[in-house]
Amino acid sequence: GTIEAAPSNLSIDLAMRGVQGDDLPPLTEAIGVPLVGTVTADVALSVPKGDWRQARGAIKFACPRGCQYGDDKTKLKLKVKKPSSEAFVKGGVEFGHVMVDKLAANIDFKGGKMTLSSWEFESTDGEMHAELVLKLGKKFKDSDIERGCFRYRGSPALEKRDLKTFGSISFIGGMLGEDNLFHVTLEGKIGDAKPRPRTCAGGDGDGEGGNKPDRPALGKPVG
Repeated sequence: GTIEAAPSNLSIDLAMRGVQGDDLPPLTEAIGVPLVGTVTADVALSVPKGDWRQARGAIKFACPRGCQYGDDKTKLKLKVKKPSSEAFVKGGVEFGHVMVDKLAANIDFKGGKMTLSSWEFESTDGEMHAELVLKLGKKFKDSDIERGCFRYRGSPALEKRDLKTFGSISFIGGMLGEDNLFHVTLEGKIGDAKPRPRTCAGGDGDGEGGNKPDRPALGKPVG
């Protein structure tokens, strides 16, 4: 693959095969624990004049033969900003692993927006649903989050196999919605995203939609 960076243009054309997820430190930092297993990625992206508002292309990421979220030894790292939360998660949270039978995501860049256009997650250990739409800024970090929603839960099978990890999934943040999934929404600029324990329909825990726990969110700073 190729990466061409110049004041007039950023162009990326890459095909990654046979890469181990836990050999990608930025990925581990983003999701809190290593992703164990072979991953693939295809990137075809052009950013004229370095202006992300003009970005065109797509990114595809997958674990074609399944992966393992967590390596049974690394603690789940939670980034927090509030001193009260920092003391709660200092040193990380005990976490085993979640088996991921299938993971595939497509991200499209066009029309001044970045959209998570498809998301597939299959696991006997739980559910994970994701939605993300950004209104791109000139600099990527300044892009506005128009839609950011994550819904998840551990399964009875995980609770039976590893009660500690099942409990950690409940601990990492989110508000229990009417669909019996924990909800976390993202707000603000993508470079300083603020996870909120709110239902994706907009409930904030003060009325309908469940209770509002004061817990940090996975892999993101709490505002």
